Amino acid sequence: MPKKTVYIKDSDVQLWDRAEHLAGEGSVSAVLTEALQQYLEGQKVLVGTVRFQAGMEATQTRVQPVSGGWLLAVPSGAPEDDGVQALRMAGIWPDRFPVPVAPPGQQMWVWVPSSSIAAIWVATGRTVGGVDFGERAREAWKVLRETATAGETLSYSELGDQLGGLHPYRQVPQVLDIIERWCLGHNFPDLTGVVVSRRSGLPGEDYWRQNGWGDLAVAARVDRWREAQRAMAVAHWPPTAPF
Repeated sequence: MPKKTVYIKDSDVQLWDRAEHLAGEGSVSAVLTEALQQYLEGQKVLVGTVRFQAGMEATQTRVQPVSGGWLLAVPSGAPEDDGVQALRMAGIWPDRFPVPVAPPGQQMWVWVPSSSIAAIWVATGRTVGGVDFGERAREAWKVLRETATAGETLSYSELGDQLGGLHPYRQVPQVLDIIERWCLGHNFPDLTGVVVSRRSGLPGEDYWRQNGWGDLAVAARVDRWREAQRAMAVAHWPPTAPF
């Protein structure tokens, strides 16, 4: 079997120890392979039509999925560009901030968080797929509510399959972000806690961070999560998505 040697910084030793603990009978090699697959998926540059939460008009541009959101290309950076106007209308690029002009033949990239995007339709080259994250979140609500009430969990891949084949690392988290924001904003347990990694059996990092448990030790995190699971099982969830 081929071997690769990975050198890590002293400051990352604790992170690797946690990964080895969570991997259990699996191997860190398998975890790294999965992470590399996610990373490479995130490097694909696509053509997409984007509609922002606070904007009325959709804009078409090159898009690239990254952690927590998307990179949107602004071809020249000129104020008259459709992309710049859409960003201003959505309040992502404040009017008081000047827009630098990109060098000839190049383009600027603007990071936009998932929470600022209402829907995005992506052309993949051979097929065209449209993802309305709000609609997918309303579909996911029923699945997550039933899973929580039953005291069970499901993986990102399983949820993606039930939502029509959404990518578990690039698209499912954007659906969960909508549900999570509603739950935390309305004093409900975070329903996205029923969605877990297939390898670790635990929610992803965003779940811990959004619930304020990101700095806790693994054992303390799991205790909080178990409490949240019990609360979710008896919560009076709206039968249909309330957003």
